[in-house]
Amino acid sequence: MRMTLPALMCAVLASGCETIDESGGGYLTHSSHRLTAQERASVETGMRAYLKVPVAFSGLSASYRLADGGVAVCGYVSGSISGKSTPPSLFGGTLLGSSFVPLRVPGKGQDAQRIAAVRAFCQSEQINI
Repeated sequence: MRMTLPALMCAVLASGCETIDESGGGYLTHSSHRLTAQERASVETGMRAYLKVPVAFSGLSASYRLADGGVAVCGYVSGSISGKSTPPSLFGGTLLGSSFVPLRVPGKGQDAQRIAAVRAFCQSEQINI
């Protein structure tokens, strides 16, 4: 079956994999991104170095910024301190090449202001978590 460009664009937009910036004139800003094993390892290495404890993840989501090719990552991280797991905390950051740069927000763990700041970052990157 042969599709015209407008029909193809409608099919892509209907699939929900891109996000359109409604306030900025309706242009595409982000695309969903499936993390590779290497990218997941980079996120783990970056968060382990940042938190300085072993880490475990859940709910990882990522988006690809069409403007600059950056990949934003958000999810939940738990640390292991003296063999005990900490409650999951929301985190976010950006993959830059092969390294992960965590979002550095004041506060720890379940601090409401820290969670609000991380959630705002995730929403600005079109990641609903």
